[in-house]
Amino acid sequence: MSERTVLVDVCVVGAGPVGLAAALTLADAGRSVLLVDSGHEHLDAQAQSLSTAHILDPKAHAPMAHAVQRGLGGTSALWGGRCVPLDPIDFLPREHVPHSGWPVSQAEAEAHLDDACRFLGAGPSRFQLRACDGMRTAKSPLAEGLTDTDAVCASTLERWSGLPNVWHAHRARATGHPHLQVLAGHTCTGWLQGEGGSVQTAQLVRLADGQRVNVAARHHVLAAGGVESARLVLHSMRQPFGLRPAGASWVGRCYMGHPSGKLAEVQWHGQASATIHGFEQHAGTYVRRRLTLPTSVQLTHRLNNIAFWLDNPPIANASHGNGLLSAAYLALRMPFLGERLAPAAIRERMLQGQTPQTLRHILNCLRTPVATTLFAANFAYRRYVAQPRLPGFFTASGNNRYALHFHAEHAPNPESRITLGDDEDAAGIPRAVIDLRWQESDINAIIQAHDLLDRALRKQKAGELHYLHEPSERVQAVRDQSIDGFHQIGTLRMGHGPDNGVTDAKGTVFGCQNFHVAGSALFPTSGQANPTLLAVALAIQQAHHIARSIAP
Repeated sequence: MSERTVLVDVCVVGAGPVGLAAALTLADAGRSVLLVDSGHEHLDAQAQSLSTAHILDPKAHAPMAHAVQRGLGGTSALWGGRCVPLDPIDFLPREHVPHSGWPVSQAEAEAHLDDACRFLGAGPSRFQLRACDGMRTAKSPLAEGLTDTDAVCASTLERWSGLPNVWHAHRARATGHPHLQVLAGHTCTGWLQGEGGSVQTAQLVRLADGQRVNVAARHHVLAAGGVESARLVLHSMRQPFGLRPAGASWVGRCYMGHPSGKLAEVQWHGQASATIHGFEQHAGTYVRRRLTLPTSVQLTHRLNNIAFWLDNPPIANASHGNGLLSAAYLALRMPFLGERLAPAAIRERMLQGQTPQTLRHILNCLRTPVATTLFAANFAYRRYVAQPRLPGFFTASGNNRYALHFHAEHAPNPESRITLGDDEDAAGIPRAVIDLRWQESDINAIIQAHDLLDRALRKQKAGELHYLHEPSERVQAVRDQSIDGFHQIGTLRMGHGPDNGVTDAKGTVFGCQNFHVAGSALFPTSGQANPTLLAVALAIQQAHHIARSIAP
């Protein structure tokens, strides 16, 4: 079995959005960087099998094959591209959210948000209507009669990456960079820590032929996703590696995601033509409007954070009578076409919950053949040919009634965690045991938030909610829809010290001064936002900090 040693300034493990952003930032600063990933540019079955885990509650956590993809670009190959910042309340310690509070302010965390937006192809970091010149302004709200009040905010935006696969976007820059070496097909098995708290080497293995590589780096950055990063640290804490993080008791704990789904429909009272139900363009990218609850409302009612947006009705239920939605359903069900239209997890969620109603869907399409054909052709062009790429499809509702999608905060819980199992993968690393838990308080906060939104809309006479379930069924309805594993948050949380976290505010592991964690595993709380944007911003900030600590 051959073995070699590589000497670099920084070794970055994980070539997803976070790792690639960190590696390029360090390389641009003139530091020699080795970027390591188990997979290659295209899906590698052997590498992907390394992520297989024991999931204790399959109803709460998606299969790892749906949740992550190993390889250059990482899970951005599956990512829809939604970019959202966290909110001011997310950084605050809240009495009703145990273990909340960040060791950095929002301003400090978002210092490189512009850089992250550029890296992800999401345009400028503008997430409020009033800051977006060229769009319909707040004078044209999401729905007629709706305005920002102290009870509801209707002027926030999410942005969408125009080219979400970051390897496709940055391949030329990465492969041609004089200070960056990309090492695909190599799996990190752990880090050896020496005396004095420094990590000496990262140990890699190439599964194809068993070749081993020892990476002696001045700094090591772990950016392998929330589950895999926690697994590697837990494994490295065992002999013969001997990694000794001072906050070891927090490693793998407080694993979070986002409960998400549909509990109600919203009936707007204004003109249907005035409702902005889908995507709009701003500064060369797509944006979408959202509804949120102000900080004062959340604190008064002791709520977890939450966001809402308008959505199509469930497309699998042919009773919607919409030929466009039925055409989408039929396309997603086709064996060859469906898997190319949407990632497996999204496709599965859109198709589930109904006995197949193929004939009824065909009849829906035949009722409006011209409109259905034209819509399909236009959508295909805007989705697969035009730039920027259309993130998804939405259909206007003639009766001004829409499904209301929620995306909510998952509060940190030390018993929701990653541990190691007894069996090993092909690289000799124990497989992860995933115990993702939704708490009763997470579920109840979602239901209460809907009630408050309904009250606010009725007070403005802008609209009202119509629940899809009876009151006694709503807790179970939310729980049935709450499945994650895509947003792997909190497993190596940052803290004020090792008594409440694994790393400091810069992502440096307590007790290991040259070992750093990057990604959403750092987040002490999950907020309502998809984590990728802020995770990339923090990785860029961390990379600048590391670069400054290394003499040129």
